[in-house]
Formats: sequence, structure tokens, C-alpha cells
Amino acid sequence: IIGKALYLMCKKESKLKYYRSVKGICSRSFNHCKDRVKKYNLDFDLDLEYLRSIYPKDSKCPILGYVMKPCQGKLGGDNYSPTLDRINPKLGYVKGNVEWVCGLANKMMSDASGEDLVRFSKWISIRYNNIT
Repeated sequence: IIGKALYLMCKKESKLKYYRSVKGICSRSFNHCKDRVKKYNLDFDLDLEYLRSIYPKDSKCPILGYVMKPCQGKLGGDNYSPTLDRINPKLGYVKGNVEWVCGLANKMMSDASGEDLVRFSKWISIRYNNIT
């Protein structure tokens, strides 16, 4: 019984280590993308090698600068989890149209149009320049 429990604990830890690696992150996102492609009838031409090649070498979100790391056990990730963002949502999951960003940046961009984001960034810049 102890041997089996130890085996299962090691297996679980090995699986968690894999899912926290760039290879594991890319694999999970790749599978998630394929599901969304079917569900929403989106274009798709990604492969795992491409996803690994565009993952930031320093694991930092290019938008907010946070170090991206997968959350533990929480479905859907958290603000610092790496997410694959479609730059132009209409183009689908195709090479040149995806980038890795943290969950918070992706959420911020999800529901707003480009014009809304520009207006918001101008407003927030003025607001915080007046405070400091």
C-alpha cells in the first residue's frame, strides 16, 4: 500500500512538472485551441513546434511584464497563467496571429474593441499622470 501511494504521488508530481514546463503548456493550449476551432469554426494551422518557438524565452508576458506560470489545479488558469491570444480574433488560430500573454492581459483584451482599449489607455494615462 505504501509503495502504491508513493508511486501515485510521484506520478502526480511528474505530471504537474510536465504541465508547468513550456512543452506541457504548449501541449495543453494546442489541445484547447483544437477544441475551440471545432466549436467556433475557426481557421487553424498551428503545431506544437511553432507554439514552443513563440513562447517568451524569459516567460514574461510581453504586455504586462509578469512572469507567466501555470496555476496549480485551478481550471481556466489565473492572472499569471500563460494563455494563447489571437491577435485578430477573426483570423483564428493561425501562425502569425497568436502570441503568449498572461491571463490578466488576455482578459483585459477579451471583451473590448481596439478602439475601446485605446480610449481606456488614454484615460488611464491621464488619470495616473495627474495623481503622480
